[in-house]
Amino acid sequence: MGQFLGIWESLLNQFGDSGSPRSSSSDAPSDVPGASAGSLPACGESSKDIVLKLEGKPKRSAARVVATVSCALAPGDHLVWVVRKVTGTADAPHVHYTLRSDLSKGPGKYIYDAVLNTTASGSERTLFVLLMNSDTYQSVKKTTDPESGYVVLPSPPPIASNSVLIKTP
Repeated sequence: MGQFLGIWESLLNQFGDSGSPRSSSSDAPSDVPGASAGSLPACGESSKDIVLKLEGKPKRSAARVVATVSCALAPGDHLVWVVRKVTGTADAPHVHYTLRSDLSKGPGKYIYDAVLNTTASGSERTLFVLLMNSDTYQSVKKTTDPESGYVVLPSPPPIASNSVLIKTP
């Protein structure tokens, strides 16, 4: 019974009831019951290693995505939230990628809160997670444009999760 109440307390502390969005992502996972790093497959072995799910419907101010990581990272590897945005026109689209925080602290649940109140209604972005070794990660970080924050990803990008489309209401 104490464990049950502890879980609810943890959820209340994590999500709160204020409705106000967090402006970043959680880089510390909550626990995945029954999982230990030694009993998990290595990340990148299955398409179900990292599963993203939109939590509820996006609001005008924010949307929340939860990533469940159920794999163990190899030493030096990184799991990273990535936001993909398309700008320009239908005839001349421009695809941009922005790295967000790591999900590299081990198996568990990670939260990404997208702040939408600064975006136009109808705008879209896609969220997914990349798995990169240390060299690739450092190489991508070095391509960060200082003004826009956009990065250049390897081709093909080492996507390790499903993707979630977030559309501003």
